[in-house]
Amino acid sequence: MEAGRSKRLSPEMIETIFALYHKSMLYTAYEYVKDKDRTEDIVQEVFERLAKYKLDIDNPYSVKTRCLMKVMVRNVALTCLDKENRMVTTPFLEENANRDEYVDPERLYLEKSDYQRIMDYIENMDPRIRDAMKLKYGLGMRTEEIAETLGVNLALTRYRIQRGRILLREALDKEQRDRDKVKLAEERFLQERRAAKDGQREKIIIQMPRIDREAKE
Repeated sequence: MEAGRSKRLSPEMIETIFALYHKSMLYTAYEYVKDKDRTEDIVQEVFERLAKYKLDIDNPYSVKTRCLMKVMVRNVALTCLDKENRMVTTPFLEENANRDEYVDPERLYLEKSDYQRIMDYIENMDPRIRDAMKLKYGLGMRTEEIAETLGVNLALTRYRIQRGRILLREALDKEQRDRDKVKLAEERFLQERRAAKDGQREKIIIQMPRIDREAKE
């Protein structure tokens, strides 16, 4: 793996992880949903995420990889249960209202921005900060789970995520300022263009009566 950069896992790596952890992942998922079909769907979604996201997994046999698989299965299973509970117990409009009341402001801020741009900014951060941010916002892990997966104490994990948020906000704010500058330049150009056209119209209006008088004479 290229130093300081993560990349999408190869099909061979995913096959190895599947062979090593597939059964234990099914068992973990079943502990939450108690349904064979949903269990298989959950594990399949985890492997779809493995193929989609860029992750720093270079040793499928490591404790870090085993913990990551367990945490990912648990998160997907809990998300599945949460969605089902909301659908059963809460009317649609009421569900949306409740969700808006309790949404995490930081999460909402990131969701309103383009996801791929966010991940591109995260990808260029310091590797230690990048890993924590990708697990936080790419896979939706809790800070305690991230600390466990990365093998770092909780305080340091929180610091890295907080630092990553600051860097991300600075990058997004700079991007917005650059957009505002471009927009302002475009508006000034259009105003100057309109002013030039208005000046030409006034010139034509002033000249027309003079031409009419000359024709009468």
